[in-house]
Amino acid sequence: MNTHWGRMILGLILTAPHTLLPLVPREPVPAVGEARPVPAGLAETFLSEGVRELEVGEGQGRALVKELPAEGDWLSPFTGTDAAYESFSRSVRERVDPEPYALLRRQRAIYERAGFSEELPKFDDVIEGRLGRIRPINRLEAAVLMLHQQRFGRESEFEAFILRNAQGRLRVYYNGGPELSPPSAPAVRKRVEADAAAGWRLAFHLHNHPFLFSNPAEDFAGTTIPSGGASFGDVSTYLRDAKNLGLGGALITNGFHTLELGPSDFDRLASSWKKDLALLGQSQVFW
Repeated sequence: MNTHWGRMILGLILTAPHTLLPLVPREPVPAVGEARPVPAGLAETFLSEGVRELEVGEGQGRALVKELPAEGDWLSPFTGTDAAYESFSRSVRERVDPEPYALLRRQRAIYERAGFSEELPKFDDVIEGRLGRIRPINRLEAAVLMLHQQRFGRESEFEAFILRNAQGRLRVYYNGGPELSPPSAPAVRKRVEADAAAGWRLAFHLHNHPFLFSNPAEDFAGTTIPSGGASFGDVSTYLRDAKNLGLGGALITNGFHTLELGPSDFDRLASSWKKDLALLGQSQVFW
């Protein structure tokens, strides 16, 4: 077996920086259409007005679009109180200190022991500040995370496309589901593409890297680092959308801190993974 792919198969017992097939059962997910009360606070405020549910086809995924005024404080640091967020924060802190660099060093050590040497430079770049910047979570990120957790639990992923128009208004497309990667939602992407063609700027792609405490392996993740490379995972998504849609930045949050990536970081990721593809004897980049 090819050594590279052998290591990737071995890696199924560990979490990738963002996604892993569930290893143990999680709490039941409400059926589509089943009511679940919205707790007062961030999620309720986000859903209060101007929200439209979008069709996403079969499955348990949900999608919506929300517009926000230019003068709001949604992109400011989250410093308020929220019952759902406090419950989430407490549940994590009972298990681990969510200091972002400690989490990154912990996962890097796991990857090194597992022999995933090709992933280590990316960890070093984030830890040492050469790739992106890590900052506290902002209000919009916290609101979308609470909305998602309310719908699908804590060990699942969402993505959100954040667009801005010439007047500074924000348009947020949320797409989430019960799995450890966001569901495929072509209808959402078509809307984003149409908005970009109409003059909206795709400012950010946001998604979460959850804490996976139900994982029986030692890697419970929660790391703010892009997964994958030029042909798969987060890196591939960013490079493709930067090229085709003018993506301006990427946000990866664990609920406490967010890694923010910009165009120069996309260039660094592209350069790094082109070198890795060359070492693997591959010439095609799928973006």
